[in-house]
Amino acid sequence: MGRSSICHFVVCLLFAAGALSAAAGEQANPAPEEPAKAEPAAQGFTWFDNYGSAMKHAEQQKQLLLVVFTDAKRQLRPNLDELFGSADLQPLLADVTAVKLPVDARVQVGGKPL
Repeated sequence: MGRSSICHFVVCLLFAAGALSAAAGEQANPAPEEPAKAEPAAQGFTWFDNYGSAMKHAEQQKQLLLVVFTDAKRQLRPNLDELFGSADLQPLLADVTAVKLPVDARVQVGGKPL
């Protein structure tokens, strides 16, 4: 399985977990508009919290963009840091820009919603 396939698989799993918790009646609080920032995680892996900034960074670095949807009420951060800090996963993440967004995030690209 290639790096792109693994990253896509991880995103699908995390998105499905967020969607299931939202479907169970748990509403995520909308994130307030804030300036984009990158948040260091385990072993040098960095999370962005703004889709536009992450996309721009990924394009500039010619990297894949990994989008992880999280639910504010179901804090997955310790699990995510453990997963993405794994020594086995580090070589696969070397060319990846990652962004964490709430499950109810509304993203616009070029002024159009995705």
